[in-house]
Amino acid sequence: MSWPLLSDQTSGDRWSQPGDVMLHERTQPGVEIVPIDEDSVFESLEHQMAQQESEFADAVTRLRREFIFVNAAPVRSFLKAHRALASVLLEATAPLRECFGVDTPLALEIAFEDGPATAIYALAIWAGDASESRAALNRFDEIWWMDNLGKAGRRIVFDYELI
Repeated sequence: MSWPLLSDQTSGDRWSQPGDVMLHERTQPGVEIVPIDEDSVFESLEHQMAQQESEFADAVTRLRREFIFVNAAPVRSFLKAHRALASVLLEATAPLRECFGVDTPLALEIAFEDGPATAIYALAIWAGDASESRAALNRFDEIWWMDNLGKAGRRIVFDYELI
């Protein structure tokens, strides 16, 4: 097939019909192109979306077992908008408990400012001394958070709340 010169090209509906062989087919011998059934593609996508929704609902259920959802609707909405954060928070649970203690309550909260929320706060509810909680948070940072903060895209803030 010869390619038209730039001077021979036109706009609109006067483009020549595409060839019956695609460029990659010419350069890769043995490649067989199987026609795609569009209905099966859409069914596959629908199945994947349903599966992802189910996995997300399961992750939120597991998060609710580990964390208190302060203002639950905004927390769930934020997690739905940033779905990757649920798995990061679940991964963080064990190191948080290791640093703050297994009986320390954990909470998720959205802080409202001017405009939409930009981060979710994962808080250890601390009944002890402030210096102990700072030390626990520093340990958490060292053993887990510094290695994993890239996963959160600046959308999670780990902290403690003194009671």
